[in-house]
Amino acid sequence: MIEKQLIKALKTAGIKDKNITYSAVQMHRDYDRVKRKYYNNRLYKTINVCVYAADEIAELIAILEKDGLLDKEVTNFGVGELRHTDMEKYKQQAKVEAIQDAQAKAKLILSTMGKKLGNISTIEEISAQRNSTDNSQGFYGTATPASTNTGMSPITITYKLEAVFEIK
Repeated sequence: MIEKQLIKALKTAGIKDKNITYSAVQMHRDYDRVKRKYYNNRLYKTINVCVYAADEIAELIAILEKDGLLDKEVTNFGVGELRHTDMEKYKQQAKVEAIQDAQAKAKLILSTMGKKLGNISTIEEISAQRNSTDNSQGFYGTATPASTNTGMSPITITYKLEAVFEIK
């Protein structure tokens, strides 16, 4: 009965059947050692819902609250993954900004010595997996897709590089 109510609420929110999947089913029950029997059987199901816009999450939560499912029946609600349809565009934007940052810093340093910046000699991408105690001086570019009024945290893309320039 609860599952049917939940599926109905998901469909009311505009979620299509193909975007509703089950990833886990668990049964939990308590054991009374004195009576030597199980009691309080509970079945837990993990239902994954795919939405394409942050606004859909807010709408889904509102429907679950209106139907009383969020307070009584849904024991866990989380966002598993955030993606943006223009992610590659934002990654490229972050790379461009990192190169521009490197050029600006190099120009500033060279201007104090009366020198001019030449062409880029080498660029080395620095992995985001580097140790947090790494004190290397890199150049950063950050791109953040436009956020909505859903209260969701924006997706931030950071790109780090080391650049070597020729000096004129």
